[in-house]
Amino acid sequence: MAQFLRKIDSYFKNSGKSIRSRYYNYTLKKKVSNLLKNLNGRELTPGEKIETDAFYKGYGIKNVNTSWHRYYAAANGKFYPDYVPENLFYLNLEQKLNKYEFAVPLSDKNVLDKLFPSIKQPEAIVKNINGFLYSQGKLIDGDKAVELCNQSCKMIIKPTVDTWGGNKIVLFSCENGITTYKDKTIGELIDDYKENYIIQKVVQQHPDMSRLNSSSLNTFRVMTYLKGKDATILSIVVRVGSPGSPTDNISSGGISCGVSDGGQMNEQGFLLSGKRIDETSEGVKFKDISFSFMDKINEAALKLHVNAPYFKLVSWDLAVDQLGEVVFIEYNIMGQGINLHQLNNGPVLSELLEELR
Repeated sequence: MAQFLRKIDSYFKNSGKSIRSRYYNYTLKKKVSNLLKNLNGRELTPGEKIETDAFYKGYGIKNVNTSWHRYYAAANGKFYPDYVPENLFYLNLEQKLNKYEFAVPLSDKNVLDKLFPSIKQPEAIVKNINGFLYSQGKLIDGDKAVELCNQSCKMIIKPTVDTWGGNKIVLFSCENGITTYKDKTIGELIDDYKENYIIQKVVQQHPDMSRLNSSSLNTFRVMTYLKGKDATILSIVVRVGSPGSPTDNISSGGISCGVSDGGQMNEQGFLLSGKRIDETSEGVKFKDISFSFMDKINEAALKLHVNAPYFKLVSWDLAVDQLGEVVFIEYNIMGQGINLHQLNNGPVLSELLEELR
């Protein structure tokens, strides 16, 4: 649907925006309604609704959907008038802050090493770009791609464009041409993706990250805001995969938990449903976990954003390898999730509302 809407916007511009607006308003209204049913949260008080209306009127915004305020407050127990609803964020803020026309080509995972060459990234074995196969910057054929992937180390294959929520990410290894994924040959697995994919060696993550959940690559989601001559950090959460899952996506059952600038995890994290979680799957309390490498995470995110000026608001996914070095996984510039930030860290987006004045 997102790809279809981009095409509509491209050809019909204003009519496409109208379609996008109706689509988002409908789907997000339905989404928050379902979330509230599962949470069974209280209604906002008349005073809280008045406070929210007054806050947003200061920015010239009327008729704010307070269902999102109710969702966040029901989940984390904290009401703030300056929570930003999803529909306002996606239809107004993100589109104003980020140049969507650059989003698709500049978020292609196959070009991230060219866009951000100064930071460590997972080792690429094979890239497929628009149907052309590459290895180490050189064109190769299908037989060579199969040969390169015929190794026993853990690898991951994933789409590089129009991706979301860990969709079609497969973890595998290969021996004698047979992969550990459904006993497919490496050629069969590659053929499943047709074009625009990447095969990488799996990042061996730091023990402090592995103990959160050993099956997934657990990452820091760092949201940064570029304004004037500086980038600033708005929010940091750590994303932890569910047991047995190779990905850390909260849409696939993972957990998000806020992290302070100094590396201390919050006492509670959240599932996407809003359910509170206070420990890892192995029983380690979040409040007892702190990370010694947060300075590196913060520095990496800020340096990265300076090199992405088409996008004023970016959510970076950063891992930490076994050597304690930051590894850049990807960045999110269109449709970047905000619920994990506001559930864990409160109304961290409110300063962005100045952009709507």
